[in-house]
Amino acid sequence: MTTPTTTWHMRALWASLFVNFVLVLFCAFEWYGAGYFLLTRANYPPKVTKEIVAAQVPATLHDALLSMRDKSDSELELLLSDRSVVDQGYCVRDLALATLVSSRYFYLEKALPGALVPKQERKLEVEKSVVKLFPGLSDAHFLAIRTFIQAESYPYTPEGLFSKLVGDPQNEGMRIAFTMTPHFMAVRGLFGADAKVPDSELVELLLSGSFSDGEQFVASQKKAADFSRAARQKFLMHYVTAGSPAAAALLVKLDRGFAETKLSDSQAMALLGTLETKPTVCQEYALSLLESPRSDAVWKYATSMIAKVATKDGAALAKMPRREILVRFGRKAPPLEKTKVVAAKDSPKTPETKKAKVATFAPKPAPKAPNFKTYVVQQGDSLWRISKKFGVDVKQIMMANQLESEALKPGSVIRIPS
Repeated sequence: MTTPTTTWHMRALWASLFVNFVLVLFCAFEWYGAGYFLLTRANYPPKVTKEIVAAQVPATLHDALLSMRDKSDSELELLLSDRSVVDQGYCVRDLALATLVSSRYFYLEKALPGALVPKQERKLEVEKSVVKLFPGLSDAHFLAIRTFIQAESYPYTPEGLFSKLVGDPQNEGMRIAFTMTPHFMAVRGLFGADAKVPDSELVELLLSGSFSDGEQFVASQKKAADFSRAARQKFLMHYVTAGSPAAAALLVKLDRGFAETKLSDSQAMALLGTLETKPTVCQEYALSLLESPRSDAVWKYATSMIAKVATKDGAALAKMPRREILVRFGRKAPPLEKTKVVAAKDSPKTPETKKAKVATFAPKPAPKAPNFKTYVVQQGDSLWRISKKFGVDVKQIMMANQLESEALKPGSVIRIPS
């Protein structure tokens, strides 16, 4: 027998099912309109079809793209809503997006994830620069792009954040954004939680080199997934060779034994030379080299560096023998050195030749630590122009930055040998 209560429950159940059905239909419609397709979501995201178009670009399109270069980021962002057709089916918003992606480091992959990934890409050459265009983008794509820009304080690629941090290293918000990129996280994984290295030191380390230095490591890590101590030592030595004080300080801090005993004399002196801007670490490492049984050249160079970073009595320290310096800094003094006497051989026994000859060993001059300047590539720069500006040969700049071609990207950071 059906009671009034049972009838009420049945009606409520059917009403609930109807409402849920309507909500599902509404969500599916909205999802479809935004470019999310159920069939695509169930599989891998569509791949971008890359196609390089001939360098012959229609004049109207060429001039329009060229004019976009003079606009600021905020002006380009406003133009992302302009659907006015310019040429070849491209709207103003397409050209604004192309400029943001090609020369302003806009992070399009993050703005359009999943099913919204562009399915096509065209590359046009405009004034010796490659501009990427993305035909076929819908209103939903540009809505997602504008929403991303409004939500993100720094909507840049990892390379873009790196480049901007080089020009403004104290920008705390940008530093935090950079530490959340895959580029930084790969390096963070190499040092691990046990190393107790703060993010600020790792950011300083990466900024002391070029973006490609860290990117090469990230690429190799994806293949090898090697997070060993040996991999970390190799990574730091790469930056030390490039003249990074941050890398040298971290190597001494994390792998003191390796830095003191496993490096060659030339590597140890190069490491010591890069520590000049970090006096405390430089002094400690120099004293450890003076305590070691290394060559006279290393001892002489360590003495000169101790004198250079000393807050007082630098000139006196430079003239002190090794043993006195160690005693002065409270280190264990080595035993007094004995002079090696070498008797003359196959010479007549005359009063002069009977006298012993004292062997002298002239230490080799210590090599100079590598020294580099950093330079942010500007629009219109070329290696030839930069070489003339700094008085350095083009080949030297290419070797210092491991460049395979003379192509430069505006905003990138390169090292200039000095």
